[in-house]
Amino acid sequence: MLYTCPRCHYTFVSADKPVICPDCGHRGPAPSTEVEFDRFYSARLDQLRGQCSPAMSVDERNWTKVLLYLNRPRASYFTTTFLQGHILDASPEIALDTYKSMRWEFVRLLSEEKEALVKEGVTEPEYMMRDRAGRPLVTGWDRFGGALRTLYTFETDDPHIVPGVDAVQAISLERITDNPSEAYITFIRAWLGLVTESSLRKAEPKGE
Repeated sequence: MLYTCPRCHYTFVSADKPVICPDCGHRGPAPSTEVEFDRFYSARLDQLRGQCSPAMSVDERNWTKVLLYLNRPRASYFTTTFLQGHILDASPEIALDTYKSMRWEFVRLLSEEKEALVKEGVTEPEYMMRDRAGRPLVTGWDRFGGALRTLYTFETDDPHIVPGVDAVQAISLERITDNPSEAYITFIRAWLGLVTESSLRKAEPKGE
């Protein structure tokens, strides 16, 4: 089960109710809330993706970002079924159909967010800078929706070019389903394992 320290906010796994926080020694860690649980889970998932990403193709690295964005909450029965039934155990044809429907949904969300920006009078940048970790530096970033934020983190030949919908359409889903890299499959399996593991660690929200 997951517990979080109310003083230092350290989240950790414990089979028994802990007396003190293993990080700061504060007494009385409590079962993690939904927010704390998701933060812990997200960090673990980002770590897994980071370990597998170097050996993936650029298309796979960009596509996994779309998969992660569209499959939230990520520790859920739906995600487990999706990973197992529609990717790992499915034929390439079924997996491809699933991916195509997800690409269509992602493009639809992008369109909605772009329209919302226009109504707010926010103009998308023509070029952008990135920090040392490759994250985009965009004025008014907090006003951009989640789909656009995901798109802007795509890898491109020129890191200063703002990715558009064409970058999503250019991802070779056929290659990913017909001939996925070992690293891509490793990540999907690790993701499935983390979803299954996390579902057993989920505690009741505080106060219930």
